[in-house]
Amino acid sequence: MRKKTRAVIGVGSCEKAPDSIPERAPGFTLLSPAPTCRDPENCLFCAYYALHADEEDIRRLLSLHYLLKSSKVDNSLEHWENKFGPTLHRIDEIITAIEDAGKASGELIDTIRQEIKQGALDSFWAIHFDALVIAGVIL
Repeated sequence: MRKKTRAVIGVGSCEKAPDSIPERAPGFTLLSPAPTCRDPENCLFCAYYALHADEEDIRRLLSLHYLLKSSKVDNSLEHWENKFGPTLHRIDEIITAIEDAGKASGELIDTIRQEIKQGALDSFWAIHFDALVIAGVIL
């Protein structure tokens, strides 16, 4: 039996053993983004993805959601939707599941959303957000 480790990642936690390779979680088809350890947003589709339904992990997810929604569309809307749509949809699914399970209140989630809109992103995604602003991808 492989020992599971827990690593903090940009969207929550990873429970992958060091010698394991990322794999799609059950229920995701080949049309879903392929999990890779170098793309934290694709971890949302991985069998080893884990999340605590706490303020910290909810802020991570909603910060990524905000960053993706804020990025300007240089290419067609269809291209943007194909690239980011599955991730945005997955974040929405996770947030809804957390709320439906009673693990976090809608009030807490709404408060975090408002704080993010005012600039209180998770530190991991704040760095990416700032870089995208400097690059002109986010206005």
